[in-house]
Amino acid sequence: MLHEGFRATADFGWIEEVVEALKHQCPDVLVLDTRLEDGDVCDLIKKIRNNEIGDNPFVPVIVTTWQPDSNIVRRVASCGTDAMLIKPISPG
Repeated sequence: MLHEGFRATADFGWIEEVVEALKHQCPDVLVLDTRLEDGDVCDLIKKIRNNEIGDNPFVPVIVTTWQPDSNIVRRVASCGTDAMLIKPISPG
C-alpha cells in the first residue's frame, strides 16, 4: 500500500470501482495491478488514454505485476502505461 508521503490514497480491488472513482475525481497518479478483478487492466488504461473514462487521459499510470511473463509485459507496454513494476516492490 502506498501511503508514505501521500495525503489521500484509495485502494480498489475491482476495475468497476476504479471506473466509478474516476467519474468523481481526477487522481494525480494511478497504480494498478494486472490482477484487478472483473476485467482487463490494459483495456481500462486504453479507455483512460482515449478519454472514455475520467477527465485526464494523460494521468500517469503505473502497473504492477507478480508475473512478468513476456505476454503480460508486451500487453502492458503497448496499452499506454507509463511504467511497470515487478512485485515484490521495496520502498527503498
